[in-house]
Amino acid sequence: MVCMTRLEQFIAHFNDGRLEEALGEVADGYAYTDPLVGEVRGRSAHLALMRRVLAAFPDRKITVTGAWTDADIEFCEYVWTGTPAAGGEGVEGEWAAVLEWRADGLARQRHYRGAVGDVSPVVMRAIG
Repeated sequence: MVCMTRLEQFIAHFNDGRLEEALGEVADGYAYTDPLVGEVRGRSAHLALMRRVLAAFPDRKITVTGAWTDADIEFCEYVWTGTPAAGGEGVEGEWAAVLEWRADGLARQRHYRGAVGDVSPVVMRAIG
């Protein structure tokens, strides 16, 4: 049996479209931040955002290209790919993320855009 980190579990669930499982348990005051949507607070708000992304990019996928874990902090670099449901060319972008965990669950996710593949115009049009 292969043990997966919490980050690997999140990504596997997200890629499979299992959003409830992806987010799992979150801590009080949970916040998700990325440069496209800004900050969303709370599990419900983040689930709503992920549902919009899933609807807009049904084949979206995160592929981790590098990662490390130090106690309750997990960092990864990844490539995000997806094809808009409304049609058009697929998008690909490099990202990095830092996830912070506490005893009561996921406390914070911060995502940072890489230099390759500015997906923001396509993604923002697709998720509204």
